[in-house]
Amino acid sequence: MTELEQIEEFKKNNNNNMAKLIAVHGNMPPVCTLLVYVANEDEYKVIIAPIPEEALENDKNKKKFLGIMPMFFDKLKEDGNKIICFSYSSEAWIRIINKEDAQDNDIPDNWKSLPKQEVLISSYETADGAFVEINNIVREGKIANEKGELIDCIRLEKNEELSAEGDPNSVGGDFANIFRNYLKIK
Repeated sequence: MTELEQIEEFKKNNNNNMAKLIAVHGNMPPVCTLLVYVANEDEYKVIIAPIPEEALENDKNKKKFLGIMPMFFDKLKEDGNKIICFSYSSEAWIRIINKEDAQDNDIPDNWKSLPKQEVLISSYETADGAFVEINNIVREGKIANEKGELIDCIRLEKNEELSAEGDPNSVGGDFANIFRNYLKIK
């Protein structure tokens, strides 16, 4: 399998795993997931790093967390891992307004009354580009798992309008371009 095929498989599996997390727990903490190539083992591996809740409590903690990420990437490289793709995934609520209703791209005063949509946001970064995939989380009741416990039955619907590929500048927010910014300083 080529590296590009590995990345596509990683994205698909990451999406499925995030959906399982949401289904089992009802929600999902933010998670960093990395596809790495381990040269001395000649294989690709996936590293999953949940983000502690405290890291997102305030701007100070977010900056501290983002400051630690380069050290995390350095340690992975020291251990013989070549980072192929970095992903940041988070469950979120979004509110959308029609372009016709928006005036000069201003946030409307009544934004809290706009309908909400629960989504899974996953960014993917490689040395060559960035991609953000936004999936609407559709909850379809409850089902029993293997242990007989009730868990959410969910499915993800890709939100084509909000997903962005190619232009890393089209991806915004504090956690955008974490890996690409690291590569710039190296």
